[in-house]
Amino acid sequence: MKKLISLAGVLLMIGGQFPLHSASAAPSDNWQLVWSDEFNGANGSAPDSAKWNLVHAGGGFGNNELQYYTNRRDNSYLENGSLVIEAKKENFNNQSYTSAKLTSQNKGDWKYGRFEIRAKLPHGRGMWPAIWMMPTDSVYGGWPKSGEIDIMENRGDQMNKVSGTIHYGNDWPNNQWSGADYFLPAGQSFGDAYHTFALEWEEGVIRWYVDDVLYSTKTNWFTPSAPYPAPFDQKFYMQLNLAVGGPNTPFTGKTNPDDSVLPQKFYVDYVRVYTKPAPTETALDRTGWTVTTSPVTGTPGNMLDGNLSTRWTTGTNMASGQYFVVDMKAAKSFNKIVMDSTGSNNDYARGYQVYVSNDGANWGSAVASGTGTGPVISASFGSVSARYVKVVQTGSASNWWSVHEFNVYTSGGGTGAALNRTGWTAATSPVTGTPANMLDGDMATRWTTGTDMVPGQYVTVDMKSSKTFNKLVLDCTGSNNDYARGYQVFVSNDGTNWGSAVASGTGTGPVITVNFAAQNARYIKVVQTGSATYWWSIRELNVYN
Repeated sequence: MKKLISLAGVLLMIGGQFPLHSASAAPSDNWQLVWSDEFNGANGSAPDSAKWNLVHAGGGFGNNELQYYTNRRDNSYLENGSLVIEAKKENFNNQSYTSAKLTSQNKGDWKYGRFEIRAKLPHGRGMWPAIWMMPTDSVYGGWPKSGEIDIMENRGDQMNKVSGTIHYGNDWPNNQWSGADYFLPAGQSFGDAYHTFALEWEEGVIRWYVDDVLYSTKTNWFTPSAPYPAPFDQKFYMQLNLAVGGPNTPFTGKTNPDDSVLPQKFYVDYVRVYTKPAPTETALDRTGWTVTTSPVTGTPGNMLDGNLSTRWTTGTNMASGQYFVVDMKAAKSFNKIVMDSTGSNNDYARGYQVYVSNDGANWGSAVASGTGTGPVISASFGSVSARYVKVVQTGSASNWWSVHEFNVYTSGGGTGAALNRTGWTAATSPVTGTPANMLDGDMATRWTTGTDMVPGQYVTVDMKSSKTFNKLVLDCTGSNNDYARGYQVFVSNDGTNWGSAVASGTGTGPVITVNFAAQNARYIKVVQTGSATYWWSIRELNVYN
């Protein structure tokens, strides 16, 4: 549900026929049903108050909307196994229209999940049905700094199109959004039949579907007060509503509603929420790892030896700027570090910042920071892929800073390491340079197009056998402006039949991390979809499980 802006999303034309609804159908990929409303109550009855709040308010809602949302049965009720939200032309509390808005706040709130809603949309100029999510607690500040997730929006005079969007960034008018549109084939309307709108939200990735067709994937966003993946790392709740746009409502075209089509009904067959089982947490194997420190004192290797009776220590009072750097010898995927000073219980870092790097020189912004309060400090953050970890001590104390054991963790039970690329080959279009450079483990070499970026350039990697994976990283560090301005990722088992993209997005810097649902395939194709006056270069391409 947009606020104070209009949508001009990326257009993704997708045709074809779509699967029929099955009451027993469940999504694949280990999603488990945790919350639902099938709206099977008696005709004319109210929505379930244990699951939904009914808004009773007007005032335009930041978009100059014309409706007053009521809690009356005139505007929301159950009918033949569906929820009905009905917009009417009537004067009510100084508004010219009425409708309804349901929210699940404090009755259904989730951090990550698959959200699946089967619905049939109203039609007519001014109609604005929406299925969307807002933050339960707004821990990063007011809109849009704490985020907004729009699962489905429709403009009632464009009945073959729906939109999916995220909102984030700085305060309005410097807010940002990223979205895409989905179109039905010519002659079809979202008001003619029920369609299933779904959103899959996992750490660092959000995907949109219509009738199980993936049409958008987003992995890039920010909020000014916290590191990525904020703001989309907190609980959000569901909202269902039918707004009435007017002459000052950007999303509906700044036109008067068509009163001749009213009343209009927004039908919702069901709302289902799925989550995945909590991932297992695994400490990475530290064999061969090394560590350096500042100040250069003691035996740094003690923090990696598995023995809590040994330690590394500064040998001097804690002061801001002391640090240690761990070299894991190869890129790993991880999302947590633990510093344990048990046995020297007062020697914990009074403050800390955690940085990661692939070359030990370029560190970027901290992935985590905090204040130590005891001998065991755990720092969790969005999953990253890197070879080096740097912990900077930022506090002051009359105690030494000591670390008895330092461990790095990954969630999901995997190794945290990139897949072994031995024997892999790569082919490119245009056919230029040395494609194998992106697989050689040497950041000093690269493959490059040798010409400006244009849509349609691509890289294909043959892993020689089927692998299971859910992430890839394109790294052009050293050619920092040569990152893909846009990308689509495809997979195949025969190198010929590619199907729909498993992920797509926009590059914003030299390291592009692409997350997606787990795939099992032999071939990976990355298509560059943007334009720039720079060459497209890849120094290293890694695939992760």
